[in-house]
Amino acid sequence: MMLVRRKKLVLALAVGLLAAPLLVLLVVPQAHLRLYAVVLAKRLGSKEKDVRERTRKKLLELGRPAIDGVLPELVASAVAENPQLLVFAGEARSVEGSYVFYDILEILPDDPQHPRKGEHPFTPGIRLEWKGDEDALRSRRLGPKLVMAAANFEALLSVDLDDPAVGARVVGVVSAKLREPEVQDLRRRIQEEIEAARKFHKRR
Repeated sequence: MMLVRRKKLVLALAVGLLAAPLLVLLVVPQAHLRLYAVVLAKRLGSKEKDVRERTRKKLLELGRPAIDGVLPELVASAVAENPQLLVFAGEARSVEGSYVFYDILEILPDDPQHPRKGEHPFTPGIRLEWKGDEDALRSRRLGPKLVMAAANFEALLSVDLDDPAVGARVVGVVSAKLREPEVQDLRRRIQEEIEAARKFHKRR
């Protein structure tokens, strides 16, 4: 009799363990999309640029909050494609037509070439132009942001950091990504090419 009860208990536990993930997917809002986003985000580390671009596009199609769990990696992947551009944590404080005004609080990454707020004066009211549609990486909402600005003062990224926990992770992961040796090497190569192009045009 005791043996039968033990078998039933073991069977019940096994069924519970198997059913638990399914219950989570049914009960937790967008759980299946969050899980898919985690699996999909693994491709952001691909050495193939086309794969990374397609992955970012698919994640953006899922949108927030489904991708909040992988948002830091998504932002870091996008920033790493253009490491020579200005990246900062700040605040979007006003919108005027096609322009958004940001206060710069911290320039990334945290290294001697990109001083933090404590070493560099707080910069209020930088004006960046907006083009194109909004998505999970480009929002015109006011509030805390991580921003990547092009040389022509266009906002290429403007990521909402209104959730403090998510915001801290985004800033940390992006800063770490920009400090990686291969990203720093790419940054130097791009800067050298830009400088060479400037010298060439001056000679003409």
